[in-house]
Amino acid sequence: MASKHTVIYSFVFSLTVHVVVLGAFGGLWDVSLKSDVPETNLVELERTIPASLPEIKVLGEVQKLVADQKPEESDLQAQDIQEVSESIDSKNEAQEAMLRYQDMIKQKIESCRKYPSWAQRRKMQGSTCLEFTVLSDGTCKNTRVVASSGHKSLDKEAVENICRASPFLPIPAQVYQDSVTIRVVIMFVLS
Repeated sequence: MASKHTVIYSFVFSLTVHVVVLGAFGGLWDVSLKSDVPETNLVELERTIPASLPEIKVLGEVQKLVADQKPEESDLQAQDIQEVSESIDSKNEAQEAMLRYQDMIKQKIESCRKYPSWAQRRKMQGSTCLEFTVLSDGTCKNTRVVASSGHKSLDKEAVENICRASPFLPIPAQVYQDSVTIRVVIMFVLS
């Protein structure tokens, strides 16, 4: 029994001595427990999505310069900013006009679309991708099949569909183009 108590007392004494000695040396030495990992900072970015329609701004009167007056530098900067703003506005206007025009063309094509009854009876299905050019007066030229439906007769019907829908409305002046190339997909699907 004495040897069992001796072992326990020796263990407790050894543990106490180690804690005291290592604790004392730890206080004397400047032991850094920090690692060499660089500190990281969290940065949050907020992304703003521009409105689909441009902001409408009311501009005041444009001041005219008298021939004898020289514009100040700040006036020139304001004019430059206004010119850039007008340029951006005209680009946005042109893009919107183009999108509206393309939508009108696609609606007209859809209103003239036919799914031949002979193709329906034979259960022919597919979609044909076409590309064509609309001239400034609305006439259609250079209609071609970009991707076939897999059936020559359906592809031919898709081209005829474009012919039935033309002529289209003239290209709007806001688009600033003499011709527009349009790509459409005409689908023949049994319901």
